[in-house]
Amino acid sequence: MIRGFARLRSVCLASFVIATGTSSPALAQSEFWGDVRVPGLRAYRREVEEARRLLGRNDLANAATFAARATSRLPARPEAHVVHGQVLLASGRAADATSAFRRAFDADRRALDEPALAQAVATTAARHGDPALALAVTERAVARFPPSNARADLQRILADLLMANATDRLGAALAHYRDALRTLPRDPRVRCGLAVALARAGHEAELAQILRGARTLSDGQLVNMGLSEAEQAARRAVRAMDPDATPMPGADTPTTLWERASSHGGPWATRDREIARTIAPRFTRAAEPTAPPVRPGRPTDRRAPTPPRPRPTEW
Repeated sequence: MIRGFARLRSVCLASFVIATGTSSPALAQSEFWGDVRVPGLRAYRREVEEARRLLGRNDLANAATFAARATSRLPARPEAHVVHGQVLLASGRAADATSAFRRAFDADRRALDEPALAQAVATTAARHGDPALALAVTERAVARFPPSNARADLQRILADLLMANATDRLGAALAHYRDALRTLPRDPRVRCGLAVALARAGHEAELAQILRGARTLSDGQLVNMGLSEAEQAARRAVRAMDPDATPMPGADTPTTLWERASSHGGPWATRDREIARTIAPRFTRAAEPTAPPVRPGRPTDRRAPTPPRPRPTEW
């Protein structure tokens, strides 16, 4: 009976090789028994791979179709949810992508561990209503990967999330900012985040050292960081506190910007109002007076004026 079963198994594997074109008996055996243990697994894997291939070719419509088929076939597996989330994100449907990434993470917490993917998921989830997912993904990635620029950027994102969502984790945020700054000393996103954390912690001496260079944070970078209105206003405030920044007449002062951060609410509203009254004035420079505008006109003629010609005498 055992010999009969072995022969039947060989025949089934041979049929699988012929049907699928698989040239490796070991691979054929693996996929055959995988499909026996999990019905539909073979078709699921093909759909996931096809979705990935189409995504790589930027064929988003067909990639979404194959990814959706795979998620419907085996919804408890994470791979299809990951690629579906990537397709949705590339299609501009960030909120739906966040939901897909959440399903992948719930299916397997290792599904989003790759650094570039973790960074994209964290930024997207923070913007679109799932800060808990963003925090969990970045904490796992930072803990798993060795020091590198990618890990330092994840630490910056993690510190942003820790500080933005709770006042009791400011110490952990400071540690991640400082560690990230060692690897990315010229990154204004790290510098501004650390400056905000130092101001909120009341570390004015270190704050004075960190502020130089904060002014280089562009509005485009700030918008793309996925921060709340309060956190964006706080970073604009420390940007204005940079000693190398040139205050312009009529521009918002650091005090005004910290008050604006407080007005948006959130866990730091009270502390930001205190910073506006106490710390910000000590880092505020007066705007430099501007020269009166020069009225356009013809260049001044420095030659003596020509006397008027006498009118002819009428006889």
